[in-house]
Amino acid sequence: MTVRPLATIWDMDGTLLDTEALTLRCWEKACAEYGYRNVHLVLLKLIGRTARDADTVLRQELGNDFPVELARAFKNQLAQGYFYEHGVPVKAGVRPTLMWLRDHKVPCAVASSTQRNKVLAHLERAALMEYFQCITGGDEISRSKPDPEIFVTTAGRLNVDPRDCVVFEDSFNGVIAAHDAGMRVVMVPDLIQPTPEILQLTHQTLRSLEDAIPLLHQLFHPE
Repeated sequence: MTVRPLATIWDMDGTLLDTEALTLRCWEKACAEYGYRNVHLVLLKLIGRTARDADTVLRQELGNDFPVELARAFKNQLAQGYFYEHGVPVKAGVRPTLMWLRDHKVPCAVASSTQRNKVLAHLERAALMEYFQCITGGDEISRSKPDPEIFVTTAGRLNVDPRDCVVFEDSFNGVIAAHDAGMRVVMVPDLIQPTPEILQLTHQTLRSLEDAIPLLHQLFHPE
């Protein structure tokens, strides 16, 4: 018999918030500003990584002359301008799913590669903070996804064994990290569809979080 899980851990960008595509567009504009074009495939490699690891990838792929600090600052300026004007977009199905978990007293946490202060700001602006018992940001760990450190750390903050957690993720790096932490992984693809190899690491893949509540019934209240 499958053991009932005790908690859920959530990625933020691309899972809770519909920010991944926006971030990609802002990166493309920032790269073009400094003369770097046709970088879409390179930028996809940044998904799920901390800023520190992403900067390393950019230098490896675009060369040491790429002005990563200037480009990141320009990207952040573009993104913040969008959020200021339009707010932080929430993915479909997120609020009903989190309300179900709260109503059934299932602890929830966020484990995001984004810096903690930005995670807090985005969740506050999106009116989602009330659903989470703890937050772990990418600047609080030493190893980025796909290393499992962020998920193991977050489970510890919840006082739950990693094996008793269900993770919701959109990125390959996040799926690998959660699987290697010993957690059940539910992938909700955003910009990239899973490969057969990634599917083997998941407990289930959902088209959207609008389909999540029946799965939560199965996981947390099995017949």
